[in-house]
Amino acid sequence: MHLDPTRIAALGFSLLVACESTPRGAAAPAESGAPQSMADERTRIAGGETSEFSGGDVAYGYCPRVTSRTNLDFARADVAKLVALAQGQHEIPLRWRREFPDERIRGFEERTTLLLDVRVIVVEDVVCESAPDDTGYETSGYRARLRRLELAVEFSTADGAVRGSFQQPFVTSETLSGELYAGGRARFPINELEGTLDLGVEPALMPESETLGIDILFAEQSVQGSLSGWVSMRGFAGAPSWIPVTGTFPAPGEGCETGAAVPLDEPLDVLGDTPRAAYDLARERVPMQPLRAAWQEPWQNPGALTWTELSVSPGAPTHACLSGQALDVYAPLRLESADGRVRMEPVVVTRVGLQPAAAGQPRTLHDFSMSELGHWVARSEFEASAGLRDLDLGSEAEYGALQLQQTFDIDADRLGGGLFVRKWGVRDAYSPVYPELSWCAGACEAYWCSLTATGDAASCP
Repeated sequence: MHLDPTRIAALGFSLLVACESTPRGAAAPAESGAPQSMADERTRIAGGETSEFSGGDVAYGYCPRVTSRTNLDFARADVAKLVALAQGQHEIPLRWRREFPDERIRGFEERTTLLLDVRVIVVEDVVCESAPDDTGYETSGYRARLRRLELAVEFSTADGAVRGSFQQPFVTSETLSGELYAGGRARFPINELEGTLDLGVEPALMPESETLGIDILFAEQSVQGSLSGWVSMRGFAGAPSWIPVTGTFPAPGEGCETGAAVPLDEPLDVLGDTPRAAYDLARERVPMQPLRAAWQEPWQNPGALTWTELSVSPGAPTHACLSGQALDVYAPLRLESADGRVRMEPVVVTRVGLQPAAAGQPRTLHDFSMSELGHWVARSEFEASAGLRDLDLGSEAEYGALQLQQTFDIDADRLGGGLFVRKWGVRDAYSPVYPELSWCAGACEAYWCSLTATGDAASCP
């Protein structure tokens, strides 16, 4: 992949943001957070929680300044349970994946094993507070009590891609379902690690940094997280970084973005039904008749819409994957617009939620979302296969990707969706690509208002 210095777009659709780490033996930083890539029931550890705090939300684990700390005895039952989460050796299946189809990104095997050797140095309760001169809306007056594990971690992959070590605190708590966890993250310059991982950057570009981020969550049921290769350029506004390769652990099942493959026609305890039955409930909520849809030029201020109609037809499911409490069903979704600009059938992932029900009673649909996988594809192949009339990414683009999302809001009785084109260019990564298509069925007045509002969208009904 030829990467020009003007490349400044942030790549990928759900990539991790890693924090700076402290090398083994150095003083650990005060701040620490839990990973953002875990199962849905653990997402609260990534943000939105506060403690003894007035103002906006601050990410759980935020600790700008430690004002007191208390070391805890490992023999205490509650402490011993935390230590057992992380202490010792862990071997976890790992899957590497290129974010771009570029053979220059190399030095790893797709399926391998992550090896962790973890030593718990101290378990402590800390009080975290904002600095006296902090006047930020979200951080002024912040105060929180956290329990943390100070961990010394040695990590390596069996394929020889990376090997390193670090020491820092991991924030601890429990999920909404009561499961304990300890989560943290670190980031290292690639040239300070042993291993064969090559991010595929041409030396002539002289990037500001090439780093590896590691995100780990130690939970009662499993150890999970990700490895992310990062490249950053100097001297550019916006987001001068991209991620050529990611490693996920435990490795997803074959055909899964996350989680393990599960049979379509066998009931799941967490679902209360079969994946096929849950998907069929979602598919029934997609109207058979064409939906009102509108085109809007990309990157422009809200304004006029060009109207059309869109037929949306979910196909038969091919397979399903389960990650924690989250069920993903894979199936084609046919889209065809009345004006002839759209005719495509991408594979989408449908995440389904069902309402609780009494024993022996069928469960009903709570909500669902459908999203396209969004992988980057070489420009010429993407233009030919995307299913969009007159699509031209320009000669300077190297890759293209679709971003498609369709959601059902049971409370608002509304089905809404959007289709966008993304490109990765050499000198015009942020230039418009193709008009954006939105569609809606049900209670849509506020939806359309939000697309065209020239003032405060909150004024929409």
